[in-house]
Amino acid sequence: MRALLIDLAPEDAKHLATALARAGIECRSTEKDSDLYDELERWPPELIFARTGSPRRDVLEHVAHTRRDSPQTIISLFGRASEGIARLAAELDISLYAISSLRDSLLQALIDIAISELHSHQQLHTEVAAAQFSSKQRLKTHEAITFIVDNFSLAPHQAEALLKKNAQRQNRSVEDLADQLLSTGSMG
Repeated sequence: MRALLIDLAPEDAKHLATALARAGIECRSTEKDSDLYDELERWPPELIFARTGSPRRDVLEHVAHTRRDSPQTIISLFGRASEGIARLAAELDISLYAISSLRDSLLQALIDIAISELHSHQQLHTEVAAAQFSSKQRLKTHEAITFIVDNFSLAPHQAEALLKKNAQRQNRSVEDLADQLLSTGSMG
């Protein structure tokens, strides 16, 4: 089985292709300026994952209307609205196209794989960003404590207590006060 990924963010395409490959599906991503008609002719896929806002979806719709054997827009599964398809479109900005001979249960499984993989990737990205931010904040606090130690001849634990006490008095976070101290040389 083949899947074509159209105009997805590079990281999303990479993670989705990896997940689909584990399910035994051969994947390709299109280049931004490639001729989609030619691509579909040379390498006909059974599945297409396209960014919902892509202007090239018009090409997919045109091909779907002119060639019945080409992937069609999937709006529902099992004859009713599918939560998975809605989540693909709303949360991940992806539209799904598939040939009509694919079973609904297979499509549902593939949608679940796509959602799981892309959500995991997004969650990991969010957690890494939060960890980087936290690390930068701790580094600033440490630099502020070092500044106090160097300029006021206090022990590190005293410098930390002074920084915390001033932050509490000013009703500010320690990180915010540390940032001010490093940029202005003053806590007040």
